[in-house]
Parts: sequence; C-alpha cells; structure tokens
Amino acid sequence: MRTLYYVLLMYAGAFAIGMFVATIIWFLVKTMTVTSRKKRSRQSFQEMKQIQ
Repeated sequence: MRTLYYVLLMYAGAFAIGMFVATIIWFLVKTMTVTSRKKRSRQSFQEMKQIQ
C-alpha cells in the first residue's frame, strides 16, 4: 500500500512539473506572437502611409 502511495505521488509530481513547463512554454509563445503581430501592424501602417 505504501508503494502505491509513492507511485501516485511521483505521478502527481510529474504532472505538476509538466503543467508548469507547459504553462511557461504557452506564455512564451503568446508573447512572441503578440510582438510579431505588433511589428506586422506597424509595417502595414507604414505601407498605408506610403500608398497615400
């Protein structure tokens, strides 16, 4: 019974670590897409000014 407890504890710890890493990766991807979107909108605004 004690072994089962430790195995479940290890699984829970691995799950928690995995969720933490996934959250960090998701946050980095979100910030990268936001910065690239800002650059893209700035470029399109400059192109609109050039057209006019």
